[in-house]
Amino acid sequence: MRRRNDDFVEVARVLGVSPDSFGIPHVRYELTVEKPQSHGIYIAGTKVLSISAFAETYSAASA
Repeated sequence: MRRRNDDFVEVARVLGVSPDSFGIPHVRYELTVEKPQSHGIYIAGTKVLSISAFAETYSAASA
């Protein structure tokens, strides 16, 4: 989960982790963007980031 400066919240659901052709692990995830005040939800689709970039960008949401 990542809270943006414009009050939107990005929620990333991990679909899988696999290495690219150079052996660098990448995360395949589905991204949903939510605007809490308006209850609007936008499905941004499936994305891919290196595992290190993903870990820097998204943190685990506490339940």
